[in-house]
Amino acid sequence: MQAFERWVQASAVAEEEVLRAGREQAFKQTLALTGEPELAGYVSDDMGLIGAALLQDVMQDSFVNQLLESYRIGRLPLR
Repeated sequence: MQAFERWVQASAVAEEEVLRAGREQAFKQTLALTGEPELAGYVSDDMGLIGAALLQDVMQDSFVNQLLESYRIGRLPLR
């Protein structure tokens, strides 16, 4: 049982690292393109929300789906 608990904990840490790295990448790219740290923070938050939904396999949420679709077509979700 302890081995399983360690595996679950290691998996959770790996997922958190993937989310953190994705958010950091989104922040840096947005900041480089726009020079706007506040906008970069919003994009990073969006990527964190989308990434968490993907990792948890909870993509039925229409709000998250709309966010993802906006970014897929290269548009900021401003509305």
